[in-house]
Amino acid sequence: HDYQQPMAIAQVLPALVDKPYLQAASVNCDASTTACPPEPSALPAATIEVHYCILNTLIGKHFNNCTSVEVPAGSVLLKVLEAAEKKKPDSFSFKTEETFWGPMVVSIHGLAANPRDRTYWEFLSGEDALEEGVGIYKPHNMEHILANFTTY
Repeated sequence: HDYQQPMAIAQVLPALVDKPYLQAASVNCDASTTACPPEPSALPAATIEVHYCILNTLIGKHFNNCTSVEVPAGSVLLKVLEAAEKKKPDSFSFKTEETFWGPMVVSIHGLAANPRDRTYWEFLSGEDALEEGVGIYKPHNMEHILANFTTY
């Protein structure tokens, strides 16, 4: 697993080094664990195509909008949302809020999540809910991503 968010690292580090939380920072890593950074590639960056849909059948005016976008291979899902918004801003506008766990999508197409109504934007790949946020999850080529407005 790739832990890139500080809060996630803080949660798993003690277990990974088998030390209490306050002692985890003093772990000495031996030189053999250090890897050299990869050399930059002279080849042009490959792109992937991601199919992205937004769906609301819950409240207000219902919508089901889809688009396909190309992003550099290795891009996080947030880049897919940005590409969709750039391609069709009237349909795929969105807003995020920064959290300790990374960016959280709070509004898409003008429809905002609401704790009073217990609504939120759920992201799925096919029929499976994503286990990572939009700032971490990396879609693969030809993947179908659905942002579904739903309740908890």
